[in-house]
Parts: sequence; structure tokens; C-alpha cells
Amino acid sequence: MPVCSYLVIPERGAEEPLARRLSALEGCDVTVAENRNLLLLVTDTPTPDADRALRDTIETLPGLQGLVLAFGEIDPDTEQADPIAEDRRGRRKRLPVVDPGGLNLPNGPESS
Repeated sequence: MPVCSYLVIPERGAEEPLARRLSALEGCDVTVAENRNLLLLVTDTPTPDADRALRDTIETLPGLQGLVLAFGEIDPDTEQADPIAEDRRGRRKRLPVVDPGGLNLPNGPESS
């Protein structure tokens, strides 16, 4: 039974509708933060495949700006720490690398 907790960042003005959408999903328990535009989400699913499907559904909900995994159950019977995250590694967008003045060149800026 994968149990995960997330920080959910809603779009401005979408906090309440997003909380209702998340609460309507099976296996989701949502709490609205009192002092921030933030939702706390705990999910409980029967299998890793069900967890993956639920996470995919959550990621497509309207009003969602960001989803941050704060805790994910680690299954000691698997070699991978987070088998679900392993599936997503190739799909993540890579951030551009900023290299001011060629500092990361093999011999420093003067080698360019």
C-alpha cells in the first residue's frame, strides 16, 4: 500500500475548487493550509500501479500549479528507492545550465 504526502500548490484563486477535486478522488485526503495558498495531500493506494495512475490523474487537474512529493513510502522489497520516480526520470524537463563567462570550460574562461 503506497502512502505518499504532497505539498500541492494551486493556481491563484483555485485553492478551494482544487481541494474539492482532490477530495473527490479515491485514496486522497486533503487539508487546506491555514496561512498559505497551499494544500496538503495524503494519498493511500493499494498498489504501486494504482499510485502511479492516481499521480497521473492529479497532475492533470485544472488549477494545479505545482505538486511536490514530501514523503513516499519506500518498499524494502524493491531494489529501487522509488520505482515510480524511476519511470518519470526520462520524462522530466531538464533546466538549462547557465555558464557565466565560460567558467565551466575544461581550462577556465581563457581556453575559449
